Amino acid sequence: MKFKIFLVLVLASNFIYAQPSEADIKSKLTSDVTLSIKFTKSTGTRQWNSSTGNWEYVRGVIITQKAKNFPEYKVIIGGDAVYQFIGGTKYSYWKFRPVYQYYEGIPNPTEAEIMKVLEKDWKTFYGYGFNKIINLHSQPQLAAEPGWMWHTPTSVSFKMRYTVDMITSNIHVETGNISSEVRFYRDEIKGEWKSFFVLNAPLEVTAKKEYSGDEIKQFQKNSLAFTLNEQQAKAATKNLPDIAVPDFITPEELADFIHSILLNGNPEQLKAVLIKTLDAHAFVPGSSVQLSPNGNNLIDNCIKAAYQSPLKYKDQYCANYKKGKLTSEQHIYIMGNLPKTVTLISMTKVNAGYINGVAKTKWKIYNLDVIVRQDEDAVNYFNSFSNKELLCAPHK
Repeated sequence: MKFKIFLVLVLASNFIYAQPSEADIKSKLTSDVTLSIKFTKSTGTRQWNSSTGNWEYVRGVIITQKAKNFPEYKVIIGGDAVYQFIGGTKYSYWKFRPVYQYYEGIPNPTEAEIMKVLEKDWKTFYGYGFNKIINLHSQPQLAAEPGWMWHTPTSVSFKMRYTVDMITSNIHVETGNISSEVRFYRDEIKGEWKSFFVLNAPLEVTAKKEYSGDEIKQFQKNSLAFTLNEQQAKAATKNLPDIAVPDFITPEELADFIHSILLNGNPEQLKAVLIKTLDAHAFVPGSSVQLSPNGNNLIDNCIKAAYQSPLKYKDQYCANYKKGKLTSEQHIYIMGNLPKTVTLISMTKVNAGYINGVAKTKWKIYNLDVIVRQDEDAVNYFNSFSNKELLCAPHK
């Protein structure tokens, strides 16, 4: 037992008296760009390295040096100076093991610059909350302590904070603060910020209220996603052609109107008309301009078939069309001038509001399936007519 104690004391004494001096450590870590070296603790640590099978002496340091490619800035590198125990009597310098690194002296982006970048993509900034936040008590702003961290001269992170009302369940709305860790990226040291990443902390709840399911559904129309998308959709709609669409008394009138646009219009005109004539299923609930995925797909498919295919709608349909045998009040089949070519317009009567308590109804489209053949047989059939007007002769 006494021998073991003696051995421990000998090893301990070897560690104490053989450990590298601070002067030796600084000499090993100093280069032509080094400005200063500080030690994180008053002494180092002896630890076993299972990978090398040897004891190490590790001393924590913080190195401040000129950034190699940007000498006007400083780079702060935290890590460990590592020595290997050799010969049973001393330590020999092995390597520097970096743990973290950041830059100092680079001008931080202003709050105005920050907002200019974030405004390009609020969906990314708010993340999950984009569809749940129904009220902003305060716009996002830099936290009292932003914690600026320049990871590289082209990437900086900082903290932001804002207060919201957020839907947190089918019956609850909570008020609270959200702290965000934002990281900006750019290609060049003095270039414009190109992209950003956000990590939002959980809501710090300060108040909680309970509502009915119907009230929550109404609140959802005030979400950031709905509000911002509504603004963008309205702006996009204003850029479309202003085409007057009448109130159709019969579904045939609506079918004729759409048929005329498919024949003589263009993609922008068709989209403008369909936004005014599609029923609610084509839109985000609560909006008459925000198209749902199904609404977008319907319009895109119609535009592609009618105007962007080699054989277009005007090539395969006549101004005076025949109706298919399956035509009914709500489903009108427009027969083309090529065999097996037919377009379906399905309509429904919807409540468009009330006048003195009486419902005002309108005919709306809930499905438009434009069929334009592009197969070889269709092309051969179309090209067999030297006078294309003959394609519509049976309909005159």
